[in-house]
Amino acid sequence: MMILARISTAIREQNWFAVVLEFVIVIAGVVIGFQVTAWNEARAERSQETDLLLRLHNDVIVLQAGRSEVFDNHWMPINLALSSARPIAFGLTDRSTLTEEECEALAMHAFIIPPPVALPTLEELLAAGRIEVISDPDIRSAAGYYDQRRAFRASVDERALAVIRPLSHAHPDLIRSRLVPEPSQSTSPEDGFDRTFECDPQTMPQHEGFLAMLTTNVVAFRDIVTSRRVLDGDLEVLHAALDRRLGISHEDNEAAP
Repeated sequence: MMILARISTAIREQNWFAVVLEFVIVIAGVVIGFQVTAWNEARAERSQETDLLLRLHNDVIVLQAGRSEVFDNHWMPINLALSSARPIAFGLTDRSTLTEEECEALAMHAFIIPPPVALPTLEELLAAGRIEVISDPDIRSAAGYYDQRRAFRASVDERALAVIRPLSHAHPDLIRSRLVPEPSQSTSPEDGFDRTFECDPQTMPQHEGFLAMLTTNVVAFRDIVTSRRVLDGDLEVLHAALDRRLGISHEDNEAAP
């Protein structure tokens, strides 16, 4: 209001220099106001992007740890046990007995949990159509590539899991479930018994249906294990891009005792 009053006074007095000066001050104030607003918006966007990248970085770390846990402690040992048990089941080796691990792998491999693949923050951005919030082209490219490959491998793994059948259910005469007492010091809240399995590798070579099902299961199981290298490689690329953008180094953590 004061500026308008000064402009009115200057016009009445025909002080054109003062009029121009007041207009310049008004325009400069508007421009500076817009610029400050733009700076604040840009700072808020950068802060939001950093927050999203930190969340995505944490998702990647959690997913990599989860995949390592599932594969290293479950899928890989079972895959090795199946590989060593199959020629025995076919009667193609001199060894005619199965180890406890091999028998359990034959009995339980159809019930193993699928490996995790989800990155919640990335899925949230894609679902909302906000992937452009990530300005770094390397991160955006790696994230999009992982999502596409994840979707493809998820469909492949889903088909593979669908064809795996529980051998112990289809052939209980060859793989029998038994209950054995748990150790007396066990703190398990169950009924005091644990499950174990007994396999009959001497009879397995004569059962064509069992051998056919075993072969199908082993091939499907290996397909899923193979897909691990594909997705884990994509995750490593995404992780490296996030580390570069956020300035994060894991060397100190790796060197710590």
